[in-house]
Amino acid sequence: LKPVVEGDYVSEMTLWVAWRHKGLLSAASACSVVKVDAEGFRKFSKKYSSALKFGRSYSKEYAAKAKDLTARGLEIDDTFQAFVSDEDMSSVLGLEELTSTRFRSEAKATWKIFVT
Repeated sequence: LKPVVEGDYVSEMTLWVAWRHKGLLSAASACSVVKVDAEGFRKFSKKYSSALKFGRSYSKEYAAKAKDLTARGLEIDDTFQAFVSDEDMSSVLGLEELTSTRFRSEAKATWKIFVT
């Protein structure tokens, strides 16, 4: 068993790389779930250049971290998180991409496209 706590992502891998789900997820108490529509997410990313640029960089680094762990013999599952903090992400990607006014406004304007 692997606990999932508030703020964790589950199955993020499906947005960035080819992935087959592993295991069964169940809740021990009441919780909220946000489902991201992968096709809507792709449409959003293609429509906005800043989102596409960030997505490409993020997916490249996400896959590299997963590959590194599996190369070291560790098993990756649906609870895998490549970046555990903003600081961790910014050290690889540069957080200024995430916090730019243009990126935030584009993301806010189209969020409903891919969250169901």
